[in-house]
Amino acid sequence: MINLKSKLRIRREEKKVTLREVASILDVDTVTYFYYETGKRNVPNEIVDKLMKYFEINEKEKKEFFLPNNFSVCKTAV
Repeated sequence: MINLKSKLRIRREEKKVTLREVASILDVDTVTYFYYETGKRNVPNEIVDKLMKYFEINEKEKKEFFLPNNFSVCKTAV
């Protein structure tokens, strides 16, 4: 299964742009974008919107890109 970091990296590499270029477009530090791409930092909503526009991510793909891949479901209410 491809996770968020791989999806963002793949899209970035398909566009043939660097981490620095994407960070500049998002108006964030390169390290901050690196953390988004590697999953070390959650992506704020306003950045999600910018990433969707830049990487041409549609609403249907949004969940695949920005919802956690790993979660657990509890069988009983806590």
